[in-house]
Amino acid sequence: MRQYLSKLVFQILNQSEFPQFDEQLRVIEAHSFSEAVEKAIYLGESEDEEFLNTYNNNVRWKFIALTEIYSLENLKHGQEVHSRIIEHDGHESYIKALELKQHELTTNLVSSL
Repeated sequence: MRQYLSKLVFQILNQSEFPQFDEQLRVIEAHSFSEAVEKAIYLGESEDEEFLNTYNNNVRWKFIALTEIYSLENLKHGQEVHSRIIEHDGHESYIKALELKQHELTTNLVSSL
C-alpha cells in the first residue's frame, strides 16, 4: 500500500454571515493513484453531515471537492505540497496568532523530549 496526501474542501453552512470553508489535508492509503482518488472522494462524501450545534442551530458540513492529491513516497525534503493565499483584515493579530501557534508547538515538542 502507498500513502497519498489529499486536500478535501468542505463548506460549512450555518447562520454565519460570512461564507466558511474548511480545507483538510488527509492521508489516504491505496494501491494506486486512481484508488487513492476514489478513496479520498468517498471519505469526503461520507463526512458530509448535518447536525444541531450547542445553540440548537442547524449546521451542515457539505463536501465540495477533492482538490489536490500527492503520492507521499515521491516527496523530497522541503518540497511544497500545499499553499494558500489568505486575505485578512487584521493582519497584525493574524501574525501574532500564527507565532503563538508555532511557539506552543515548539514548546510542546521540547517538553516531550
